[in-house]
Amino acid sequence: AELHDGNTQLVIHWAGLNSSNIAVLTKNQRSGSVRTSNVYFSYDYGATFSRKISSSSSGSLPQARISDFVHAYHNIDRYIFMDRHTPSLFTTTDSGRNFHHVTPLPFTPSTLTINPVKPWIVIGHDETGKNLFKSSDFGSSWIRIQTRVEKYEFGFSAATSQFETNPDTLYVRRTNLDGSYTILRSETYFQNDIREQVVISHVTDFLLMNATMVAVRNSPQGSGNKELWLARTRHSRFSKASFPNTLTMREFYVVDASDGQIMVCVNHGPGVSNIYISEPNGVDFSLSLQNVTYYTPLGPESTFSLYANKRFADIHKVSGMKSIFIANVMTKSSMPGSMRSLITFDKGGFWEHIPAPEYDATGAKINCSVRSGCSLHLTQAFHQAYPSTRSNPIFSVPSAPGFVLGQGNIGKSIRTDPSLFFSDSAGRHWTNILSGLWFYVWGDHGGIIAAVMQFQRSNLLWYSTNQGQTWDTHQFYNETIRVYGLMTEPGETSTVFTVFGSTNTGVHSWVIVQVDLRAVLPAKCKDEDYKDWSPVDERGVTCIMGGQTKYKRRRQHANCYNGRNYDRPTTIKQCQCTRLDFECDAGFHVPNFWGIYCVPNPTSTMDPYQVPPTCSAGKFYNRTKGYRKLEGDICQGGSAESHYAPDLVPCPVQEENSFMILSTSIGLQRYDMVTNQSVLLNNAVPGIHLFDFDYKTNCLYWVYHGRIKVTCFNVTTSVQINSTTLFNPGSRIIRSLSVDWLSRNIYWCDGNVNVINMEGKFVRMLENPQCLYRQTYMTIDPTHGYIYTACSSNTTHVAIIYRMNMDGTNVTALIHTLHRSDVHNMKLDLPSDNLYWFQSSRVFHAFLDGTRIRTLARLPDHTTTIDVFKSKLYWMNTGDMIYFRDKYSVDTDHLMIGSNYFQVSMYLIFTRQSQSAHPSPCLTQKCTQLCTAVPTTTGHMTGKCMCSSSGEVLVSYRPDGSEVCTCPPHQLYTNSSCVATNKTCQSNEMLCSNERCVLQSWVCDGQDDCGDGSDENDCRTNHCQVYYQFQCDNMRCIPTSWQCDHDDDCRDSSDEQGCQYATCDNSTSFLCDNGHCKNKAWTCDGDNDCGDWSDERNCCVLLVTCMVCLLSSWSGHCFPRLWVCDGDIDCVGGSDEANCTHHTNTTCANTHQHPCNNGRCIYTWWFCDGTADCADRSDELNCPTTPVGLPIYILMGGKFSDLSVVAASSLSVSSNVFLHTATTPTTPIPTLPPHECGSTHLPCRTSGMCYPLVWRCDGVDDCGDDSDEFDCNTTSSTPTAHHLPCFSDLLQFRCANQLCIFRFYKCDGDNDCGDWSDERGCPNGNMSSVPSVAPPTANPMHCVDGYTYCGVGGTRTCILDRFVCDGDNDCGNNADEKNCGQQCGTDQFTCHNGRCIALSLHCNGIDDCSDNSDENCTTVDCGPSFYRCAADNHCILRSSVCNGYPDCSDNADEQGCAE
Repeated sequence: AELHDGNTQLVIHWAGLNSSNIAVLTKNQRSGSVRTSNVYFSYDYGATFSRKISSSSSGSLPQARISDFVHAYHNIDRYIFMDRHTPSLFTTTDSGRNFHHVTPLPFTPSTLTINPVKPWIVIGHDETGKNLFKSSDFGSSWIRIQTRVEKYEFGFSAATSQFETNPDTLYVRRTNLDGSYTILRSETYFQNDIREQVVISHVTDFLLMNATMVAVRNSPQGSGNKELWLARTRHSRFSKASFPNTLTMREFYVVDASDGQIMVCVNHGPGVSNIYISEPNGVDFSLSLQNVTYYTPLGPESTFSLYANKRFADIHKVSGMKSIFIANVMTKSSMPGSMRSLITFDKGGFWEHIPAPEYDATGAKINCSVRSGCSLHLTQAFHQAYPSTRSNPIFSVPSAPGFVLGQGNIGKSIRTDPSLFFSDSAGRHWTNILSGLWFYVWGDHGGIIAAVMQFQRSNLLWYSTNQGQTWDTHQFYNETIRVYGLMTEPGETSTVFTVFGSTNTGVHSWVIVQVDLRAVLPAKCKDEDYKDWSPVDERGVTCIMGGQTKYKRRRQHANCYNGRNYDRPTTIKQCQCTRLDFECDAGFHVPNFWGIYCVPNPTSTMDPYQVPPTCSAGKFYNRTKGYRKLEGDICQGGSAESHYAPDLVPCPVQEENSFMILSTSIGLQRYDMVTNQSVLLNNAVPGIHLFDFDYKTNCLYWVYHGRIKVTCFNVTTSVQINSTTLFNPGSRIIRSLSVDWLSRNIYWCDGNVNVINMEGKFVRMLENPQCLYRQTYMTIDPTHGYIYTACSSNTTHVAIIYRMNMDGTNVTALIHTLHRSDVHNMKLDLPSDNLYWFQSSRVFHAFLDGTRIRTLARLPDHTTTIDVFKSKLYWMNTGDMIYFRDKYSVDTDHLMIGSNYFQVSMYLIFTRQSQSAHPSPCLTQKCTQLCTAVPTTTGHMTGKCMCSSSGEVLVSYRPDGSEVCTCPPHQLYTNSSCVATNKTCQSNEMLCSNERCVLQSWVCDGQDDCGDGSDENDCRTNHCQVYYQFQCDNMRCIPTSWQCDHDDDCRDSSDEQGCQYATCDNSTSFLCDNGHCKNKAWTCDGDNDCGDWSDERNCCVLLVTCMVCLLSSWSGHCFPRLWVCDGDIDCVGGSDEANCTHHTNTTCANTHQHPCNNGRCIYTWWFCDGTADCADRSDELNCPTTPVGLPIYILMGGKFSDLSVVAASSLSVSSNVFLHTATTPTTPIPTLPPHECGSTHLPCRTSGMCYPLVWRCDGVDDCGDDSDEFDCNTTSSTPTAHHLPCFSDLLQFRCANQLCIFRFYKCDGDNDCGDWSDERGCPNGNMSSVPSVAPPTANPMHCVDGYTYCGVGGTRTCILDRFVCDGDNDCGNNADEKNCGQQCGTDQFTCHNGRCIALSLHCNGIDDCSDNSDENCTTVDCGPSFYRCAADNHCILRSSVCNGYPDCSDNADEQGCAE
């Protein structure tokens, strides 16, 4: 429908879900005042409109200049339209069929808000007078309820009904005398409150988001620093948020507050904005992502402020997915070419690059891998506002789970020539479905994608019913219109779409067209048209946020109609934990984009290992390993918990400082690592080279002349109590010694591993049959029951690190070290689950399961001992000095103990936590000799009895491998020895430990038949949750629902044993090779539904009317034979268009199209546009160097987007409403650095800024130097500014200085031309107020204050003063840039273009002059926070070095990095 309306702004509002009503407001607004306006209503989805309120009509309603309107959420027929000029209101309760005019009003309404439940209650705010009013009769009468009000909001909404139960709850931000705010709450609109309910005071901002209340206060530190205060519920107290660094907090932008966890973007100053995630306590935050793209109008003045006036952060939450976000980050500067896109599937725990599609929209192979620095990048809010792109942001809706649409490009960063990409896997995999800029929207729960070319003249709506694989067009209007937007009913469940734009006649007029695509989906969907989908299926990992959520989605090729009332079934399945279920704990971070492991954050001010102040003796607390489970994650069990979950450790009786035990030339010393004070422990034997310490007994076990000795000390005075020899192993050299403080044993390595109890009575050698040579070193992990040994190397074999149980069983080759030198030292760091070893002058480390082997540091060859404590690596060399360095960063070596501190021969570091007081696994065992700890298959430990390898006892074995020390016949084993006796048990009996005999059938039956529990020792128990878990034979626990599902979830097939599987009905089902039954309709549809691709085999035999794609990625995918050789690539890779006969004489039915050589019809302006649109590339043959045949278009609609509800001041939150706007353009003068333009853009002559091809010769000076308007309608190469045509759509008036302005700006009292020519000759005009302006050839002339005269030959007469000497030719004759260098001071550098910059910016690796003249340097000082690229002297962030992504042009930042 053509509205015949020439107003410059359009606001469209769809009434709501399942409604056919649409409200439209058009207006012409200048300097904040509405000049003309019209209000329309449609009751048939936009097919027809009727005008209701107008500023020019004389109908039943008075004339009005409507500026805004509000709508009732739950009562969709209620609207209130505001006329601030009168002021008055127009209210309707029947969607505009009848109106009530309310005038006069006691205030001028700045905003109105309708109660979300009681639509007759309305709150009005007068921002000028700061008064708050209430109406109880839908705006007919008003009373004042508060004063000094800056802002207000209802606490209740549909999304927050579970947090705020009273719909009348109102929150008010009231101004204090000192300029701060007090937040008040009332449930009676302040009419019956006994006293004011103060929520929080002295704040600068306040926000409600879900259950959370967020406030901002000024920091006592001053200098613009802010503090974030949070309350987790509406009635809880506020707590100050804590961030893991000391950076300045300027502004806060709340991204998400779901699942009890807050994601916030914090601006730390110009160009520095990071994303943080809250801990489970809701107030401590950890760093999630650095350098996210963030814009604030309060920042330094820039040309971008001409295009955006509200703050935003480039981060998008994928709708319907609880933990998936896509963010854009800056790598070098705030320019579009320096931004990259990242995605997280676990709410910021781990960010990764977005993999590029395999093929582009034409089917051509794309060579792009993340390893080479190439990935997919998607535009968001920044590029929507940026003048050279104006692309639409990422689009996803809850009604189409997993579907994401976005515009972007493939490469190393975001460019200015985006294409349209689609993901059906919530962002894991993408396809390129269209080229160029588009408006796009979903319909029918994602069953239809509709798109129309952005800002171009068109009458074709493109649509796809198979997720963008193929496209059709629908002609929605008889003639082309300039399109400004595309929308559909809220919820995206309908097939009705609305296109709006401007007519193509000489006068602008709005056109709104309804398109119903219901006919392209002929039948209602049936059960067989749906299949289960889960993000898990596409990611290749087990689960997301600990659960596997399955959705019912229509199959890609099921051409059927979901219907607006379709209720999508979903199911959730709990999973075992993996690394993706954990994020960095407070005080830790992932140091770069490429990493996945959390390390201590060097900028953090907190001690993550600090014992909680409430931890008292006898209690336990969680000691972090650097990770915490994601808030809202539902995973349970799995091996990852032992790696990442915190350790439960006892609270210390008395916290002591960390200390070293030093073996020096004068004896043993205890060295306090905090106070640097030492105490002499023993001076009897100096220079001990091997020892270990038992913290529980304060005893030292040491080696002297081949003997193992023990010395104990007084706990309080450290005075030696006694010293004895524990064991004499003989002549073998002892190379390592370790104390098992849990099972109370001593282990040593003398080529073999041996164990002895702490009393020295029983000894046992533990053989390693896999080690063919001697074992060079050993360390133990009593908390998990393992021994780690290093087997020596030779000329043909590398050294191997083995892991065995502490009883010597289950020997496993854990790590092949890749070096033929011996391992000389090993250390365990149990808090981080890491094993460290020294070999070949390097320190290596790996997880305790042998994974993630990394080089940590290179140390001197003569290093003798290494140790790890918290974030430090310590080592000692043969020079008897001890050094340390930070193990997580490139750090210099620090000397801790020098040669003047006596001669040190060995050291060990201890804390009370070094030997955590876990319950001993031997407490429940009554072993007669040795007891060692061994791990169980569930990750727990149990004690195992062993017999000494010396003596005359006989060894027998229990079924679990535990040893029983017995005697020969007629002997009794008593007090660890055999005593002769005739007492024996029968063959069908068991001898209890207390010498009782019980039946073998009573063993492990759950009853204590022996009386001492020995008949129930070492029995297998069910460790799984009885009600919802199944215990596998290998002791693994899985959900009971996973039994008998054809999947080996136990990994030993025990969950699939004894199952009675349902048989497949061959008439309706397909039997997969793996035993699954799938819907027969799902065969040969290109999807791997079986999981083994058996449903996609032999498809062309089954479907004789189909052809099959040949490429391996889509091998077996079938499609109709009619699609073969039709000019469209239907198979990825184009095998359906290979070996086709080309039709060269085809004519196209559409007069705007021209045939390719292969017969396909494409639009005429696609020829010679730099992009191959024909499959045979014939549209780009024989083209001139400059694209020709371009249509003459004008941009009229600057931005098109969902309006963002953004809070003011320093706190912001993004939220979408179903309100679309289009506005007429402004023509600001951008000052942007030059950069390469894509195939759909051209460069400006002066600034190098890129502008779209369709802006060429449209009558608007988009470049600021008129270079996009040169040589229009002429073959001359001379600039023809005086011949510029003013486009007839809207720009009908040409100024005396040849600029084109909107005809509405003529005679409005403003100097829109810059030379006042638009205000001359106006009826009833006051010419005395208009300056006397000479023609451009006159010199000199006078300009209005704040403007500078350009002089003769300029394309402008006057320019703003701030554009003088800014490095840009704003006048067109460069008059504004002459003699600029003379103004530079002695502390400034003069650029070649005349600009003055600070001397400190000279040779800093950044083009501050915009002509690179300040960077013509032989050397560049990048400063401590940056790294200099050798090839081009560019400076990059130091955190970008060795992050797996090349940032320097020669990849120098990724060379020499440790693997």
